[in-house]
Amino acid sequence: MRLLFSTSIGTQEDADWPKVFATSPFISPLALLIFRACSAATFLGHMLAHIGHWWYRGWAYCIYLTNWALMLQTSSECLLFILALRGYRILRTQGARGGGLPKTARVAMVLWSTAAPMSLSVTLLFFLLINPVWNLRPIVYVAFFAHFLNWFLLLIGLFVSRIPFSMRHLGWSLLFAATFIIWTVLHFYLKIGRNEPCVDYAMQDCPIYGEFDWHHPQRTAMISLAAIAGLMMASGIYSGLVRCRDACDSLSDAQTSNEIELSGGVMQGEVCPPALCTATTQLECLALIMMSRWRLARQGSVHAVITLTAVFARWAIWEDESAEATGVAPVAFVSSNAMSQMVICAVTFIGGFALYFAGGPETPAILSIYFGAQTGMNLFMKNLLSKIVVDEEEGLKGVPIGLLLTAIHQFMGLIFFGFCWFGSRVLSLDFVQVAKIERNEWASVLLFSLAFAANIGLNNFSLSLVAISINMIIRSCLPLSTAILQAFMGKEQKSNLNQKQWVFMLTGVICAGIASWAKSHTNSEESAALSLGVSITVASIFAGAANMVMAGNIKRLSAFDKVCYMSGPAGLALFTASLFTLHPVSQWSRRHVLHGAT
Repeated sequence: MRLLFSTSIGTQEDADWPKVFATSPFISPLALLIFRACSAATFLGHMLAHIGHWWYRGWAYCIYLTNWALMLQTSSECLLFILALRGYRILRTQGARGGGLPKTARVAMVLWSTAAPMSLSVTLLFFLLINPVWNLRPIVYVAFFAHFLNWFLLLIGLFVSRIPFSMRHLGWSLLFAATFIIWTVLHFYLKIGRNEPCVDYAMQDCPIYGEFDWHHPQRTAMISLAAIAGLMMASGIYSGLVRCRDACDSLSDAQTSNEIELSGGVMQGEVCPPALCTATTQLECLALIMMSRWRLARQGSVHAVITLTAVFARWAIWEDESAEATGVAPVAFVSSNAMSQMVICAVTFIGGFALYFAGGPETPAILSIYFGAQTGMNLFMKNLLSKIVVDEEEGLKGVPIGLLLTAIHQFMGLIFFGFCWFGSRVLSLDFVQVAKIERNEWASVLLFSLAFAANIGLNNFSLSLVAISINMIIRSCLPLSTAILQAFMGKEQKSNLNQKQWVFMLTGVICAGIASWAKSHTNSEESAALSLGVSITVASIFAGAANMVMAGNIKRLSAFDKVCYMSGPAGLALFTASLFTLHPVSQWSRRHVLHGAT
C-alpha cells in the first residue's frame, strides 16, 4: 500500500523540505512565495465566487465532482503557500535544512498528489462528456475557471516548483475518484436527488450528472472504468512532466552540490545533463529534455493513447453527425463539421507525441506532430474565414479578415513578449534576454519580417478563397520553391540536393498540379474564386521560401529575439495591407462584398 500512498518528498531527505516547498528551478524563493500567495488568493477568491454563484443550490452544491475538486485544489494551494512561507523563513535564518518533515508537509503532499491529476481529469470529463467541445454550450466565467483555468494554473505551479510527483502517489487520486463513484451509487440508491428538476425523472431520482446515470448501470460502469483509466494516464503524464522538470534542476542530481542565492535564486553547478549544457537557460534546457531525453512512455501506454483517441474521434464524429441530423445550430466559430475534422488533427498530433516519447521512429513521429498542428491551425482559420455563419437569413458565411487577423496575431505575440520581458525584469529573472542586433543585421531582420508577413498573411488570405484541400496541396510544394530560391540566390551548395531528390520534388509538384486541376472541376462553392486563390497561395509558398532562406542569415537570434524584432514590422505591414485589400469571400455574393466595402 505504501507504494501507492506515499507522502514522501521524493529523493530529498526530510530535512530538505524547505528546498522542496520554498525554492524553484527557475525563479527566486521570494518570487515563488509571491506566486504561491497569488495562486492561493486566486483559488480562494474563485471558490467563494463559485459558491456564491450557485448559492441557490444549497446543500446540493456539495454533490458535484467539480466542486469537490475545486475545494480540494483551494485547500492544497493555501497549504502550499503556508509551507512556502515557512520554508522561506527557514532558508533565510537557518540555511537550507529545516529539521524533520512536518505533518503539514505530508498533508500537502496528499492534497497535491490528488489535486494535480484530478484537475486534468475533471477538465477532460467536462469537455468530453458533460459539455462536449463539439457541441459546446455557453458557460459562465466561474464555471470556466473551475473546469479549465484551475488546471492551467496548477500546471504552471508544477513547473515553477520542486514538489515531487510519481506513481507512488497515485493511490491518493484513485482513492478520491473511488470515493466519488461510491458516493454516486449511494446517491442513486438512497434517492437523495437534487434540488433542481431534471427531464426524465422525479426530483428525488435525478442523477448528479445526466451523463453519469446509474439508471443505466452498464453505460455508467463503463464510464467509471474509463475515468479511472484516464486518471491513471493523467498521473503518468504528471509523473513524466515532473521527471522532465527535475532533469533540468541541479537539486535533483545527488552528485552535484549547489548553493542557493536567495536574492536571485541562481543555482550554482550543473543545471542540465552534460549533452544539453549548451542551453542558455533552464527553460530552454527543459524544452530540450522534453524533445530529446524523455523516454518514459512505453509501447503499452502508446497503444492506450491511440485507442482512446481513436474512440474519442469516432465519438466526436458520431455526435457531429447526430447534430446535423437533428438540425442543431452550429456553435459560434465552429461550423457543422469542423469538430470532426479537428479530431483527426488531434489524434494525429497526440499519436505523434506518443510515438516520439515511446522511442519510436523519429521522422514519422515528427511528421505526425507537424501535420496535426499545422493542419489543425489551417482548419481553424478556414472555418473562421469562410465557414462560420455570419447572417443565416442572408446566407453569409465567413469573416473576411485574413490579413487583419494575421496582423492581430503578430501584435498579440509582441504584447505577450512584452509581458514576459517586463516580468523578468521585475522579478530579477534572466529567462527573457534580448540579443542586440548589429547595424548590418537590421536589413536582414526587416526583410525576414516582411517575408514572414507575406507567407502567413497570404496563406490566411487564400484560405477564404479556395478549398482547404487546394491550399494544402499547393503549400506542399514549399520544398521546391525553397530549393529554387536558394539556387537563384547562389545558395545551391547549401541545399545539397541530388538529381533523384529533384526528380521526386518535381514529381510531387506535378501531382499537386493535377490534384488542384481536378479539384477545380468539382464546382465546389469553396473554389468560386479559384484563380485568385491559387495565385495567392502560390505567392505565399514563394514568400515562405524567402522566409526560410532569410532565416539562415539570423541564426544567432533566439525565438524570443525574433518575436521581439519581427512582430512589430510584420504586424504593421499586414495591418497596412489589410486597409487596402478587398477580400472577395467565395461564399458571399458580389452584392454583399460591395456593400461591405462601402
